[in-house]
Amino acid sequence: MSNHTSGPYTVYGMSLSGSCHKVRLILDLAGAGYEWRETDTRAKATRTPEYLELNPAGEVPLLVTPNGRRLPQSNAILYYIATVENTRFWPADEYARG
Repeated sequence: MSNHTSGPYTVYGMSLSGSCHKVRLILDLAGAGYEWRETDTRAKATRTPEYLELNPAGEVPLLVTPNGRRLPQSNAILYYIATVENTRFWPADEYARG
């Protein structure tokens, strides 16, 4: 049995961040449902006790899966979405992945 449930996801991110943008992009391209929660790092929104409980590193982006698991770091999120949502962005063929 799998430890994940695909979409809808919750994403904490800041629209001005390139790392957050690429997470939003893969979710859109994968057709995965998600709720975007704008989280302004400049206003210290990632330093509140509530946010630090979600992500002790106090960074965005942060993906929360439907079953409540939290995944920080944009590249980890890209890999997760590419594989969980069975997208063309992580081909089965090793050569094609290269």
